[in-house]
Amino acid sequence: MLRTIIIVGLWSGILTGCSFLEEQFQDLQADETVQPTANRETLVDPARLVGLTGKNLRRILGKEASSREEPPARIWHYHNDKCAADFFFYLDLESQSFRVVTYDIKILSPEAASTEKSGGGKIDAGLRGEPEGELANQRCLGQIQVENGGKQ
Repeated sequence: MLRTIIIVGLWSGILTGCSFLEEQFQDLQADETVQPTANRETLVDPARLVGLTGKNLRRILGKEASSREEPPARIWHYHNDKCAADFFFYLDLESQSFRVVTYDIKILSPEAASTEKSGGGKIDAGLRGEPEGELANQRCLGQIQVENGGKQ
């Protein structure tokens, strides 16, 4: 009988301890989700935007600054003080909708690229396959997304 009471008491203590630890873990998780994300950098991979319709591109990057027709393409232009991005839409014959086929991103200020470049002025960081160019492109689109109120 005494053995049963001791075992029940031990299990009760263990379960209370588990419950306490679970509450502490949940509090820790809640604190992590409340932390401001101002110090986190928003990156948008331009390669993931290829194939999107205009509606989906707007959802991600927000409204384009301007658009123009250069048949057979439609071109949407986005920019801020650090970079500019053009997205080229062509008609997809299967879906009969215009979709992003390619893009052109230009870094206008060296700070946006976060790489050491000399000379200043316009820097073309749209060098696909070069890590610093790809990161600069992702930063550019991330900045545009944040400024335009786009969503991931």
